[in-house]
Amino acid sequence: MDLVVGHGARILQPPEIMDGTPVFHGIGNFVWNAPGRFARFGAKPFGMALSIEFTHSGDVLRLYPLMTDNAVTGFQNRTVTEAEFDEAAAILSADLPQEPHRGQDEFGHYLELSSGLLAAPGEGWSGLGTPVGSVSAHSAAGPEILEG
Repeated sequence: MDLVVGHGARILQPPEIMDGTPVFHGIGNFVWNAPGRFARFGAKPFGMALSIEFTHSGDVLRLYPLMTDNAVTGFQNRTVTEAEFDEAAAILSADLPQEPHRGQDEFGHYLELSSGLLAAPGEGWSGLGTPVGSVSAHSAAGPEILEG
């Protein structure tokens, strides 16, 4: 599995599939000590945590949208509420070839992308074949490039 996760912009940017590889150009803020001026600049106040699970049956990415507007959260970023989820999900799924699965677990609301869902017609995103654990990446850690 190839995967590119980057950040730099302080707002969430839609991922895309490039040559069968998921590319996350900007996952927004995970932790940022700013007063929260999203509304002033017309920006959406979302970031994202990304969970990656490698399994025998295929790899799964879970995208957990985060509310990162400190004016709203009081400097305690959190996963989005049910009311905020649709707007964040629309950003995340805008450029994907298919609508991702929506779900909720103990961490919050998420979009789930599997290898088959990410592939455009005629393309593939193959799994590793052997489970190697789970990796989480977020913007506080800097850009990550994970290859398998």
